[in-house]
Amino acid sequence: MAGGRASAKKIKIQERRRLALELRKSGASYRDIANAIRREPGIGTPRYSAMSACRDVRTELQAIREQAAELAEEVRLLELERLDDLLRVLWPKALDGDY
Repeated sequence: MAGGRASAKKIKIQERRRLALELRKSGASYRDIANAIRREPGIGTPRYSAMSACRDVRTELQAIREQAAELAEEVRLLELERLDDLLRVLWPKALDGDY
């Protein structure tokens, strides 16, 4: 099952990235993060470096920015729909002189 192995690998990578971000948020240096992740069973590898930790943290931060942008777009569209609904009701009244 190649798909199963690929999915398991992706899950491990995601877990590693989340752990790297959590460690960074707690004040760990990239070297400290690399040392901690190398020791982490299931997700660590002997070749995981401070540069790898930095890359993982940046990847996670980018994902967070993208999620925030998507959420902001959803809120913006919702607000536009609400304003359109309000305008649909009030516009004809305003045209009739009801201010």
